[in-house]
Amino acid sequence: MICEYSIRMAKCDDLLVILPEIIALTIEKVRYSDKRKLMIPVEEILVQDYVEYLFCVLRANKNAGQQTGGQQQVYGWIAEQITDLTINHHKCFDKFCLCKFQCNTQFDITASEMFYMLVKQEKSKFFYIYKDLYGKEVKISLTNIGNI
Repeated sequence: MICEYSIRMAKCDDLLVILPEIIALTIEKVRYSDKRKLMIPVEEILVQDYVEYLFCVLRANKNAGQQTGGQQQVYGWIAEQITDLTINHHKCFDKFCLCKFQCNTQFDITASEMFYMLVKQEKSKFFYIYKDLYGKEVKISLTNIGNI
């Protein structure tokens, strides 16, 4: 029997920047991890072209009076939104933050116990539900994105 789970953004007062592919790749990393706590280099779940696009969006906002901090700010923006992901009204991650090292930048992640248990189930199927620009709910299967 396949169990289906819906992942949602608990709150999003800002522009939604996390793509279904980012969530799928994160789930895949958690699924194949031996522990709930893991470190993931940013380039393993983020496509560089997309990061550059978001940086351009931030730069355009800087011209409108907002500050921009480059790629690190983009990484932080994505981490903040992933932190707000929920499954069955419970947080997916106890911790999802950015760590900058001399040689690279990584996400420091601790999956919640519930999320970790659900991800580890062999016959689990995940969906990402979000609202489009018109407030209509969109449901996307994460199972066929990446290798999960």
